Amino acid sequence: MKVAASVTPDDLNLELFSQIEQLAPFGTNNQRPVVMLEDTAIDNAKSMGKTNAHLKFEMVGDNGKVNAVAFNRGDLVDQITASKDKISIAGTLDENEWRGNKSVQLMVKDLLVSGTQVIDQRTNHLSEELFEFSGQYLFFNHDLAAQLTNYIDAKSIIFADEITSEIQIETLTIVDCPVNIADMKHVLEITNAPSIIRVLFYEKHSVYLSGMPTREEFGKLFKFVQSHQNVNLKAQLKLLSDYLKINQDKLIFMIQVFSEADFVKIEDGLLNRVDNPQTVALEETNRFKQRQIQMETERELIYSDSTDLRKLIISAVQKH
Repeated sequence: MKVAASVTPDDLNLELFSQIEQLAPFGTNNQRPVVMLEDTAIDNAKSMGKTNAHLKFEMVGDNGKVNAVAFNRGDLVDQITASKDKISIAGTLDENEWRGNKSVQLMVKDLLVSGTQVIDQRTNHLSEELFEFSGQYLFFNHDLAAQLTNYIDAKSIIFADEITSEIQIETLTIVDCPVNIADMKHVLEITNAPSIIRVLFYEKHSVYLSGMPTREEFGKLFKFVQSHQNVNLKAQLKLLSDYLKINQDKLIFMIQVFSEADFVKIEDGLLNRVDNPQTVALEETNRFKQRQIQMETERELIYSDSTDLRKLIISAVQKH
């Protein structure tokens, strides 16, 4: 694509459009001139069309704004909205008329968003195709990485808890969801602003969806352990889950909380009550607090909309 001139939004007006039209007729051997706007601030980016396939935004100049339309680039709206960076745009000038008022708009041929590009590929199912991208794959969970060795070259794997200094990464894929969002922000702040960040945020058992146990559920479990002895957790966990009508993941958490609070003891896989336990606020146990943090992390990273997620990630990167 040959660029005829570099311009600013303030250069784009009806007079310039009229001058360009004097070069008509345009066709194969006389292409409509393409202009380039570099490092341009934009505003009011939004997708349009029946399937939101197209992109519309305003280019901001010193003296006003000029509309721009990019066909089949609606996928960029969230990234542009989230990013504070300026963009470079190439396109042709067109005339737009609305209720008798004429104005110019740019028909975008190409655009380049500077800064970090965030690709939202969040999933609850990991397939081989997700690991065909080049670059580094970040894991918070070592066990999960070990399960995916058939999909990823070991040299491409990095672990969040092993990053102790700044590293240079061009393309980063965040595979799993951290327990604490601060852990992810810390990693992003020391990766020297990757050009591309893909997020999968895989979580096998979502505590956000499972929720926090209610007082009634804690009460049911407490009542049960007071009247039953030597419950074999490995062999009888499902039976206990069905009996109490509490899903297994949540039930395991509740038993862990009770264990920390010294309401129960577990020896050789057998669950028993502790006689005359001290009164303890379950909300003050470390297990309970950790689950609250994990639920909030999942809410922000897994169950937020794409725009908010991109803002969060880009904000962390830009703190570098």
